[in-house]
Amino acid sequence: MSTTFLIRSAENEAALELSSYDRDFFLATLRSRGATATARVGTYLSNGLAELFADFAENWKGWEGSKHWSSLEGELSLDAQADRLGHVYLTVALRDGNPAHWTLRAELVLEAGMLANLAAHARAFEAVILRD
Repeated sequence: MSTTFLIRSAENEAALELSSYDRDFFLATLRSRGATATARVGTYLSNGLAELFADFAENWKGWEGSKHWSSLEGELSLDAQADRLGHVYLTVALRDGNPAHWTLRAELVLEAGMLANLAAHARAFEAVILRD
């Protein structure tokens, strides 16, 4: 079963698309103005993504500090901060290799109205990539 999880910024052209690939990897494609990169991300211990987005939805009025998620090998990492107006500022870093051959970073702005839907899609995506 193939599935994707798309996260589009509400305020700029940036987007992160996660796609199932095989038993050991999923693909992460980060798009920002003028740049696009794709890297394979290991599925081993890549859980917690759905929990992170569920936390965003539950705490849509904001939180102190930042929240972080990273794949085991660090190919994909997410850092989130929020304001009290229902915006989540999600900094995405995608890299290829360890040590990194390249790294692409972009900031996605998520709005409160998007968060519950993103949490549901993250849950569905995680269920597919961690199925075995």
